[in-house]
Amino acid sequence: IILLGIGLLLPFPDKITGDIKLLSNNTDVVIVSKREGEVKILKRDNERVRKDEVIGHIVGAGVYKEVLLLDTLLNKSYSLPSDTSIHFSWELSQLGELQESFETLRRVFRTFQDLQQDKTYGSELEILKDKVRALEEEQRVLLVLRRKSGATVELSAANVEKNRLLFQQGVLSEYDWNIEQRDLLQSQTNLEEYNYDIAQNEVITLETKAEIVRTEKTYSRRVLSLKREFEQRWRTLKSEIEVWKEANLLISSAYGLIEYTDQIESNQFVKKGQQILSIIPQNPTSF
Repeated sequence: IILLGIGLLLPFPDKITGDIKLLSNNTDVVIVSKREGEVKILKRDNERVRKDEVIGHIVGAGVYKEVLLLDTLLNKSYSLPSDTSIHFSWELSQLGELQESFETLRRVFRTFQDLQQDKTYGSELEILKDKVRALEEEQRVLLVLRRKSGATVELSAANVEKNRLLFQQGVLSEYDWNIEQRDLLQSQTNLEEYNYDIAQNEVITLETKAEIVRTEKTYSRRVLSLKREFEQRWRTLKSEIEVWKEANLLISSAYGLIEYTDQIESNQFVKKGQQILSIIPQNPTSF
């Protein structure tokens, strides 16, 4: 209690001045091999490296530069259609275990290109559309002819009714009467034929239009199928590349100086989990 009372009586300063030393403990970053094999060292001991920089790689799993190039190309070509088609014409032939997946992806892309450049679909569709246009023009002509034929039937029927009494009274000869009836029958036959032709034309037109729709749907489904397959293959290959990089590349996870483990040399066989080097972290601004 006495000490508390003394403390209340003594004034405390608003500021405390003095030297302060901050201690930082930047732990070295240890890089180990993720698989066994011959290791190729790309950086010298005590050489500076940046974060995410390739320091070395396992030999025989594929040319790492090709794999990294492929990774870059895939990032520019996620979906179809793509304006980066030239990428898939490059011959990447040293991808190791990734080669098969790459070839499959490139096959899908080229199939899509061939489909777009195939003139058969466009020609077939244009032929069908020309056919519809011709049928519709023919239908317009038939409708005009049927209208005229209908008027002829009405006129012939009126003449027959008008001349029936004259024939019965003997004013009109049997020959003329037969001609009147023949003309009416012929005009009625013509009208029936026009009706039949119009009906047939409508059926053919509808069937052709349906064929156009089927052709367009078939093409659209094929395009959509290829797009989906491309995106699926793309995701698969990207995933395989990440696994490959994790297993075969020695990548710096920090800015710093390389410090190799004793007796580690380029082209040396290493075991899975074996320590290859350490990175002594440094400030990125010094690079």
